[in-house]
Amino acid sequence: MKIYKIYDKIVIFIERLQKFFLFGKFSWKIYDFDFSSVYEIMYFQMKNVRKSLEYSKKYVIHDVHHLRALDEAINIINRLRKDEYENKFYDIHEERWGKTPPFRFGPEKNGASELFLDKRPKVITKEDEAQERKEFLQISEKTECARKIDLDRLNLLLKKYSRAWWW
Repeated sequence: MKIYKIYDKIVIFIERLQKFFLFGKFSWKIYDFDFSSVYEIMYFQMKNVRKSLEYSKKYVIHDVHHLRALDEAINIINRLRKDEYENKFYDIHEERWGKTPPFRFGPEKNGASELFLDKRPKVITKEDEAQERKEFLQISEKTECARKIDLDRLNLLLKKYSRAWWW
């Protein structure tokens, strides 16, 4: 009886050590732990849950709808993690108004340097400048709206299915 208890403790220790190194290797890459790393952690964890459910198919029958919802959640988290919502809109904007020149800093005044924002090449008049700014703000609103739609859908999936993924 004692040998089994010792064996179980060794097995549990080895499993925990494996998980520690797996997560340690992952967390080493995102040591910053700013807001965007939340999505990295969620993506990592959800992919591991998916692998675990895939492995347990041999022993447990999972509802197909739950697995599809998990896959959708993983895809949404991946989009949030990459944060490329504005790319398609900015490409169209840059095609119309030209690429944004790089920022440049002016001479220091009172211990702080000034930031010069150059105009885009195709912005010529004041009307063009106002129109370009208006379109830029519209792009910002569209991208934020797309991000919020994904967050709302992710929250809905987590509320509805998260218990099914871990039980």
